[in-house]
Amino acid sequence: MSKWRGKILTYNNAKTPKGEKYGYGSFVMFGAPHKLSGHNACAGSSAGCRELCIFYAGMGIFPNVQQARINRTVMYFEEREKFLQLVNRDIKSAIKWSKKNDLIPCFRLDGTTDIGIAKHFVKVITSLRNLCPQTTIEVLTPDFYKKKNAKKIM
Repeated sequence: MSKWRGKILTYNNAKTPKGEKYGYGSFVMFGAPHKLSGHNACAGSSAGCRELCIFYAGMGIFPNVQQARINRTVMYFEEREKFLQLVNRDIKSAIKWSKKNDLIPCFRLDGTTDIGIAKHFVKVITSLRNLCPQTTIEVLTPDFYKKKNAKKIM
């Protein structure tokens, strides 16, 4: 199977091969949690959550991976339009790659943050479901926090 690379979303992680066995391709946006980027990407986190954060797990032990995650988070907060365009491009590319490899694409847009990125992609999610109805998209409870219509929109 050929490798997939995105600008914002990642594919190669320890869980990816496990999902492939069951016919799923998992695409994740790993960012910098809490205030590591200079921006609070996990506003509702507790001290315990920050202590056990998976940011430093797996490939997160490497400084270059940590810096890439920080860069993505900074881009989200400081260059939002560019960030969203790159995620949109990654999603379309990931769907195409998944279909070619007979996988159902799954997207986790807040892998190590609680930004609520999915809220920006209501139109994208709708078009994703039209392009590939089996696609799954993970949204987290912070995506719905104090947003009465969020569940209905999703």
